[in-house]
Amino acid sequence: MSAYHIEGAIAYEHCIAPSYEQTQWKNILYYYDLLYQIHPTPVVALNRAIVISEVEGPHAAIRAIQSIPHLDSLRQYYLLPATLGELYARSNDKKNAQVQFRKALALTKSAAEKRLLEDKIRSSDSQQE
Repeated sequence: MSAYHIEGAIAYEHCIAPSYEQTQWKNILYYYDLLYQIHPTPVVALNRAIVISEVEGPHAAIRAIQSIPHLDSLRQYYLLPATLGELYARSNDKKNAQVQFRKALALTKSAAEKRLLEDKIRSSDSQQE
């Protein structure tokens, strides 16, 4: 079994889900656990943490991210602060969410991502008032 087989299983789980809410997140977490065993990269660990948020909640996912080995290697990867921003927002920690969304905004060059992050910043601004 290779990383491609496991990635295929993850994609399969997403494809067969009738809706986002009905996604079999525990199955996907199992596959990410396998993938991390054979391909232990910070990006795989970050993706695994996103799945943890669906299974165990945002606080567990934040802890998983904080424990990623070599996390500093992702410091220029805009999806790290974007993910943390989303997790903090889901935890009702709007201040930390904004900090992270602003970091992600500064790191991405994608116009579409910038618009999305600006919307998230505005949304957390209005929720803080």
